[in-house]
Amino acid sequence: MDAATKERIFEPFFTTREVGVGTGLGLSVVHGIAESFGASIVVDSTPDLGTTFHIFFPAGPKPSAEEPVSQTHEGANT
Repeated sequence: MDAATKERIFEPFFTTREVGVGTGLGLSVVHGIAESFGASIVVDSTPDLGTTFHIFFPAGPKPSAEEPVSQTHEGANT
């Protein structure tokens, strides 16, 4: 995508599609959800080659020594 399109992709109702072929809400919704979790989205795009979206979520707190760490046991009968 070109630079002008890249600047607008997270705007609600922005679309590059023809009229009547989509609402353009998808990336706006994803952006809102990511921000609500403190995440950021980095977009790498080269016209005629493709676009990659990287979503970076903040690391969670490290468990304290008093908190048990859950473990899964593969093959265990429950």
